[in-house]
Amino acid sequence: MTRRQVRRILLVILACFGLLGAVYSVTVPLFEAPDELWHFSFIRMLATERALPVQSAEGKNMWLREAGQPPLYYLLMAPVVGAMDTADFPDYVRFNAAHPAVTAGAYSRTPNVFIHTPYERFP
Repeated sequence: MTRRQVRRILLVILACFGLLGAVYSVTVPLFEAPDELWHFSFIRMLATERALPVQSAEGKNMWLREAGQPPLYYLLMAPVVGAMDTADFPDYVRFNAAHPAVTAGAYSRTPNVFIHTPYERFP
C-alpha cells in the first residue's frame, strides 16, 4: 500500500468520524450525553469565575462534579463558553423527576434525564 493510499484511508476514517460525531451531537438532546451537564457546568464556572475550583470533602456544589478532572480541556473551552450568554443556565436545566436516575423508584417512558423544550431545538 502506498503512502498516498494510506493517507486517503486515514482521511476517509477521519471524515466518517467527524460525520458520526456531528450526527450524534444534533440527535442526542442537550445534556443527555454522559456527564455533559457536569462538564459544561465546570467549563462555565471557569469562564465566569476565572479560577479553578476549591474542592471540599462535603461536595456541596453539585455543579462541579467534574472539577477533579485534569483541567486542560476545560481551560481551553472556557473562552468559548465565556463568549456566550449563559446567565439563564441554572434556571434552564430542569431534571425529569419521573426518571429513575433522578428519583429513586420512579418510572419514566422517556429515556431523558432532563425536561426538554422547543427552545433547544437545532436550527
